[in-house]
Amino acid sequence: MGGASSLPQYKMDASPRGVCVIINNEKFKGSPERKGSTKDADSLCYIFKKLGFKVLLYKNQTAEQMNDLLEGISDQNHENYDCFVCCILSHGSRGPSICGTDNNLIRVNKLIGYFRASECESLAGKPKLFFIQACQGSTRQKGYEHADFIQKHQSKELWDFHSYQPEMKYRDDIDLTRPDSRMLLPDEADFVLGYATLPGYVSFRNEESGSWFISMLVPMMDTYASKHDLLSILVKVNEEVAKKVTEDGQYKQISAPMFTLRKKLFF
Repeated sequence: MGGASSLPQYKMDASPRGVCVIINNEKFKGSPERKGSTKDADSLCYIFKKLGFKVLLYKNQTAEQMNDLLEGISDQNHENYDCFVCCILSHGSRGPSICGTDNNLIRVNKLIGYFRASECESLAGKPKLFFIQACQGSTRQKGYEHADFIQKHQSKELWDFHSYQPEMKYRDDIDLTRPDSRMLLPDEADFVLGYATLPGYVSFRNEESGSWFISMLVPMMDTYASKHDLLSILVKVNEEVAKKVTEDGQYKQISAPMFTLRKKLFF
């Protein structure tokens, strides 16, 4: 279970641990094929089966199919599970948004929203993990020289950017001046969003070895899942992704996890 810790830990002893949904979009109408993505999907199937999850793999989903798929899974009863995992491999854009094979975009927030405590009560208080291999913009990130860095040059680098940029409208922040005295679980608690890259930037993918992010996420989880908590592993993933560089030596990438976990998560 990962060793001693003074912080509380999520319960992770169900068998299976939970459902792991993997969506692998490779072929798109009028957009480049995501060569190398099968390597990512196979690696994710391997690691989450090893970690005790029931793995469900879906290929080449339209935006509507992705929406209906995750909405349907959130409606299922997860009472006997301790966790939920979703991995999405696709083109992407600002928002962040995920591109379906029909070239329509769907907001990540909409997809994860189906698993909020108020929407999926059987997963309330349990960790919900989303790993998103997709671009979040069109900018290629540059690096700078540092003595501690050993750069790993890549070949045949591609990126998962979708050129269509929909107009995004955001609501203003709301100031709640009257606190509620009841003990409530925050609706957005217990999530991990493992993004391949920062907002505004592309994420790179190799035709033979898969994407930079997934090709580091899986071996780091394989090596450390029995020893360290998930967030510590994701810091290590950041370190390894940051070592990579494109073949011309110009462009870099850093993965960008976000989380609302309340406890340590050991597999």
